[in-house]
Amino acid sequence: MRLLTLTVKFIRRLIRKIKILLGFALAKSIQRSSSDLDENSIVDETLEKLPKGYVVLNNYFCLTQSIEYIVIGPTGVFVLCVMNQRGTMEKMGDDLLINSRRPPRNYITQVKRQMDELHTVFLEKCEGDWPISPILCFIHAYIKTKGKIRGVAMTPVWGLLREIKEKPVILDEYDVKKIAQSLRKCDTKAPQFHPAHLIMVRKYKQHTEQLQQTDKKIRIDPPP
Repeated sequence: MRLLTLTVKFIRRLIRKIKILLGFALAKSIQRSSSDLDENSIVDETLEKLPKGYVVLNNYFCLTQSIEYIVIGPTGVFVLCVMNQRGTMEKMGDDLLINSRRPPRNYITQVKRQMDELHTVFLEKCEGDWPISPILCFIHAYIKTKGKIRGVAMTPVWGLLREIKEKPVILDEYDVKKIAQSLRKCDTKAPQFHPAHLIMVRKYKQHTEQLQQTDKKIRIDPPP
């Protein structure tokens, strides 16, 4: 009987601790979501300080990649990816390290993939080939190593305007308007299905078409 009473007390304490942990996790998630909104507003306010002649496109869906910001201006076209990681960012060879460790995701590859897809849109739909500069913008992190990693610039949010403006002028006003108008026309909403699902559907259609073609080849006409 005593063992049963101790077991019940232990279970009640365990349930109480689980509830506390769940509440703490929920509060953390709410705080994180609100901080993400604050971070986006910080970037928005920073980009609003760009001089006249710059165009900013937000949440642009390009083929299979969603690009947070595209900045178009006299100094070129910029693909901007906002990072909310905390810690010290440094360069080791061609890799980005966060607190002397490799991040769980390859952010350099991610922003370069976005740049490549935007370049494909330029060639196929916008009938132009303009240089694109990828940028990783960190809100809270300290960037220890200056320079680029595989062509990707790293900058804190307070140095974002300098990273965009302090470059040679390569586009005139006509080019900026043409690129902005072309991208607005090509902007597509994200599909309802994940791109992996679309690839599976495409492969299934190709497979059925191949089966139909082979069926036509081996079909034997019935005797008269």
